[in-house]
Amino acid sequence: MIIAVDVDPGRLQLARELGADHVLDPGSDDVAACCRELSGGGGVELAFEAVGVTETVRGAIAALKKGGRLTLIGNVSPEIQLPLQAVVTRELTLYGSCASSGEYPECLSLIAGGESEC
Repeated sequence: MIIAVDVDPGRLQLARELGADHVLDPGSDDVAACCRELSGGGGVELAFEAVGVTETVRGAIAALKKGGRLTLIGNVSPEIQLPLQAVVTRELTLYGSCASSGEYPECLSLIAGGESEC
């Protein structure tokens, strides 16, 4: 199941068109509560956070189940407040991902050649 979260209706519509099962707007939806409900009560197993500000990172952490994993992609703010107690007591794993290491041309070539994975 894929849940897309965004404040922009156009991006939410695009997420639907690209296969998201559910879309949520944090301006009108309680994202963590919806994720718990949609996942059967515990929260989601895996989240990708693509903004990089305190509010969105906290939201992603709140949506995770115990033992869940969060990949931090966004980096709008060089420093944020992290709910460390939630990360530690819920045994969450955080990963960082930094853009590209020059592999875009190779991936585009593989995709153009019909490869499904880079």
